[in-house]
Amino acid sequence: HLPTSQWIQSPRLAMASLVLVSTWMNMGSAVILYLAGLKGIPSDLYEAAEIDGAGTFQRFQHVTIPGLQPVIFVTCLLSTIWTSANLTQPCW
Repeated sequence: HLPTSQWIQSPRLAMASLVLVSTWMNMGSAVILYLAGLKGIPSDLYEAAEIDGAGTFQRFQHVTIPGLQPVIFVTCLLSTIWTSANLTQPCW
């Protein structure tokens, strides 16, 4: 006799586990896109911000995030498409 699994029987835990698995499945492609986006930000921008007296958080906020906006848009778009495609497929 197998013990019952609480995460299958509880709707809240089942949904949380599905979100966790879905996030883990798509994490690899998102990480590759973000790493490519980070490589595309010129180091001169970070140097200029440092010379202007910007701290770590300010460089992140004013250099990194704006530099990653296209990547953030693409990853959000792809995640939406993949989620929509998975919702239209049968569950069996």
